[in-house]
Amino acid sequence: MNEQRQNSAPQNFGAATRNRHDRETLTALGKSAGVSRETLRKVEKIDKTAPAVLRKVMGKTISFHKAYEFNQRLQSMPEEEREVWAVWLIQKEIEDKASGVFREKRIAAKLADIMTAAQRNGKCLTEEAVDLYLQHTTDDISDIIGSVGEEIRLLCKLRQMFLSRKAMG
Repeated sequence: MNEQRQNSAPQNFGAATRNRHDRETLTALGKSAGVSRETLRKVEKIDKTAPAVLRKVMGKTISFHKAYEFNQRLQSMPEEEREVWAVWLIQKEIEDKASGVFREKRIAAKLADIMTAAQRNGKCLTEEAVDLYLQHTTDDISDIIGSVGEEIRLLCKLRQMFLSRKAMG
C-alpha cells in the first residue's frame, strides 16, 4: 500500500518547495544587484525569448520593464518580423524620451525666467519678483502654476539622483 502511495504522488510534487527556493534565490540576487526579484524574472524571460536587438539595449537605452513590455507585444507577432518591430519600438521610445527632455527644458526655462526676474530686482523670490514676471509674460497663470509644479517635481527627482550618487561614494 505504501508503495502504491509513493507511485501515485503528483508529478509536480515538490514544485512548491522548488518555486520558493527559486523566489528566495531571485530575491537574494536582486538585492545584491540593486533590483527587484520581479525585474530579474523579467530579464530572464527577455534573455530567453526576445530578439537580439532588444536584449542588447535593455537596461541601457530602455528600461528592463519597457524591454519586457515590448517583448510581450512582440510574442504575438511572427518570429521573422520580431526584430524589425523591436527596432521600431526602440526608436519610438527614444523619440518619446527626447520629446520629454525637450518639454523639461521648456519648463526649466520658464522657471529660469522667473528667477531672472527676481534677480534683476536684486531680490530672491518675492511677491514683487512674481508680480514683475507676470507683468512681462504672455503666459496664462494656470500654465505657469502647472510648469512650476512640474519643475519642483523634476528638481526633487534631480536632488534624489545626486543624493543616491553621494551615498554610493
